[in-house]
Amino acid sequence: MQISYQNFPNLPSHQEAQRLLETAMFYIGHTQHHVDARDFSDRLWFFYANKDDPAQLGSPWCLEMMLVIAIGTLFDANPEGNGEFSGIELFEYVHKNVPTLTAMHSYGKLGVEIFGLFAIYLQNVHRREEAYLYISTALRLAISHKYHQVSGTKHLMKSEKVHLNRLWWTVYMQERRLAAATGNPSGIRDESIDVELPTNSPGFAPAGPLCINIKIARVTGRILSVLYGPEPHTEDTFVPNVQEIVKSLYDISQEIPSDSAKDFQGMGRDLCLRTTGSLHLMLYQATLLTLRPIMLHMAKLVLRGESPSSRSLHTSPLGRLSRTCSEAARRLLKVVCSLRNRNILAIHGFFDFDAVCSSSFIMILVAILDSACEDGQKFSPSPGLPDALETMQYLADHGSKHALQRIKDLKGICKLMSHKIQSLQAMNNSPSAADILAGNILNGFGSNERHGTASTPANPGNLNSEPSRDQVVSLENSVQGQSLRPDETPNGDIQLEPDLWDNFAHIWVPPTDGRGENLYQDVSMADVSPDEYYKCYFSMYNNADWSLTGEEMGGFAELGRQIQDV
Repeated sequence: MQISYQNFPNLPSHQEAQRLLETAMFYIGHTQHHVDARDFSDRLWFFYANKDDPAQLGSPWCLEMMLVIAIGTLFDANPEGNGEFSGIELFEYVHKNVPTLTAMHSYGKLGVEIFGLFAIYLQNVHRREEAYLYISTALRLAISHKYHQVSGTKHLMKSEKVHLNRLWWTVYMQERRLAAATGNPSGIRDESIDVELPTNSPGFAPAGPLCINIKIARVTGRILSVLYGPEPHTEDTFVPNVQEIVKSLYDISQEIPSDSAKDFQGMGRDLCLRTTGSLHLMLYQATLLTLRPIMLHMAKLVLRGESPSSRSLHTSPLGRLSRTCSEAARRLLKVVCSLRNRNILAIHGFFDFDAVCSSSFIMILVAILDSACEDGQKFSPSPGLPDALETMQYLADHGSKHALQRIKDLKGICKLMSHKIQSLQAMNNSPSAADILAGNILNGFGSNERHGTASTPANPGNLNSEPSRDQVVSLENSVQGQSLRPDETPNGDIQLEPDLWDNFAHIWVPPTDGRGENLYQDVSMADVSPDEYYKCYFSMYNNADWSLTGEEMGGFAELGRQIQDV
C-alpha cells in the first residue's frame, strides 16, 4: 500500500538522520526495544540512496523513519531552547498519514513498531492519554500476531525471534506503565504470556537493562493497583501485598549496577551511566510511589499541629518509612544531578522530568517534617530541595514549558506550607525550626528582603505566580543543604553514588522469608516487627481523608487541599 506523500516535510541529511537515530538509541535503545537498530540503519542508507523514488516516499517504513528522527530530535533539544518540541513537523506529518488499522495489521511487526513509537513521542511531550491509546493499539496488534506466545514466532529465524521477543516485551512494559499512569486497565494478563524474558543474543544490546525495566513496570502496576486502586483491601490482603511489593523492589535493586560501565558489557561510560541512571530513576520512582502516602499523612499531622514528637518522627515505624521515602528521593535527585553533570539529562525526556518533579514534591514534604524535628534528628537530605528546584529551573531555562509550569506549582505549595507553618508557630509562640524554615521558604519564593524591602505574607490561594531566577537562587542559598557538586574520580569521570542500594536496604521495612527470618539481617531493626510497619501503613491507607491516584499533579493538588483544610 502506497501512502500519499503530498506536503512531504523536509528531512535532515543522511548523516544527521543517522546521528539522530543514535541519539534515540542512546536515550531509550537499551531499556526499551522498538526497532532493530542494525536493520533500521541499513534501510536508512537505502532510503537516502533512493530518496527521490516515489515508492520510498510513500512507504510505511518512511513513516517509521520520521518517527524515529522526531524522537531523536526531541531528545537532542537545542541547549538554548526555543519553547517548542523538536520534531513536531515530522510527527504531525506521520500523524496525518497513518494508515488504517487494517493496513497496519497487514504490515506485521512494522505496524506494532509504528504505534509503539507514536506512544514514545506522545509520552515525552506529556500527552499520556493519547500515548495510552497508541500503545494499547500496539499491544492488540502484537497479540493478534501472537508475539506473546512461543507458537507465534517459532517458524522464524533466530535474529527475527530475538527482535520480536524484545519488541513484545517493550510494548508490554510500555502499555503496563501507561495504563497505570493514566488509571486505565492493562490489556493482557501475565498468565496469557508464555514467551520468556529477553536474553542476550549476538548483535543485540545486552538484555539486562530491558529485563529490569520490564520487572519495574510490573511492580509499578502492582503498586498502583494495591495502593491507589479503587478496590478496598482488608488488612489480611493488604499487608502481604505490600510486603510482596517491597520485596520485589529490593530484589530488582540488586540487579542494577550501582556505578561503573563495567557492569553492562559493551557500553561506553556515558551510555552505561545513561542506561543505569534511567533504571535507577524508574526504580526510585516506584519506591516513592509506594511510600509517598505515608509522608503525606505525616506532613498533614505536622500542619495540623498534631505531629508526633521529634523522637517519634525519628524512631516510629511511620517515621522510619518517611525517612526511607526521603532517602529514595535524595538518591533519585542524585541520579538526576549526575546525568545533568554529564550533560546527558534529557530536557524533554518524560522520565527525567518526572524524576525531578517527584523528588521536588518529596523534598517539600521533608521540609514540613523537618520543621517539627529537633536539630540532630532532621532529615536534611543532600542533595535536597534547593537542588531539586535549581534542576527544575535548569530544565525550564533550556526550553521545557512543563518545567516552567511546575515551578509555579512548587511555588504555590511552598507558599501554602510556609503560611501554615507560620500560623502554627504564632499559635504556639514557639519561634523554633518552623520559624527558620518558613522564613527560608518565603525568602526563596517571593520575599523582597534581598532588595531591602519587607516581606509580605504569601497568599495561600495563589498557585500560579512565577518565581524569578533570583528567587530560586535565593531559596538555594537559604534552605538548609548545599547544591550538588559532581562526584569525580581521580581521572575526572562522574559516577553515580557507589552502592546506591547496598547501603539502602537496612532502612527498608525488613521483609521475611518463609520461615519468618529477616532477609536483610540488619541488627538495627531487630527491635521492630515487620508486621508493625505494614499495620501502621494499613491504618493510614484506610484513612478516607486522602484522595490519591499516584499521579504527581494529583499529589500536588491533594497536598494543597489538605494544607488549606487543616
